[in-house]
Amino acid sequence: MNRPKYGVLLVLVVITLLGCDNSTNAIFKNPIDPEDFQVFFQPGTTWSYVVSDTAYNGYTHSFSVQWDTVKIVVEPIKGWDQCDQIVKWVISGRTMQNTWVICQKTDSVLFFQRVNEPHPTLMAGFVFPLQPGMTWHQGIADYQVDRAGPLEVPFGTVAEVIRIRQKFRIGNSFGADLFFLHPEFGILRYYQGTGVTLSEINHFVSWELLSKSIKE
Repeated sequence: MNRPKYGVLLVLVVITLLGCDNSTNAIFKNPIDPEDFQVFFQPGTTWSYVVSDTAYNGYTHSFSVQWDTVKIVVEPIKGWDQCDQIVKWVISGRTMQNTWVICQKTDSVLFFQRVNEPHPTLMAGFVFPLQPGMTWHQGIADYQVDRAGPLEVPFGTVAEVIRIRQKFRIGNSFGADLFFLHPEFGILRYYQGTGVTLSEINHFVSWELLSKSIKE
């Protein structure tokens, strides 16, 4: 008897993460520096996202999808003297509660999850100035800036959106993420695909920006 194939979700993830979007290749007019993304560090900034989490169970050969509306609020934080700028993002939703710490160190902007203090987990690290074609390694992941162009979002079309691809592998675990960035809005879209070879559960998570506001 043939083993049932559990890779349907992962095929969808790969297709999505390899470039099924409406952006087009372009060259930035100027390099993108950390100062261009001060929206990351501005206390009072609030983002609202619709989030979907699709899981495939390789043992039962079944899919499940969870939907949520998630709010992120930027709040000040003290400590971490090694950072030039630092804030925390408080994330709340019906099924999700978390805190990320955002740290700028010279030419890098680092995203940490505070799930194991005092040694937070690095979830992403962007190295500036950003230009299409540039690559770098941060933590356990490899990164590439591979697109710049317009992006369709629920509230309209945003021009000159930066797409950053993140890939990692640890033992049997692997993942591929996409970040769609814009200086005015921050993260417009975020795709996260993770899996474990011969594992029972694999995930594809999609974040889509609904709105952004700044408390004066």
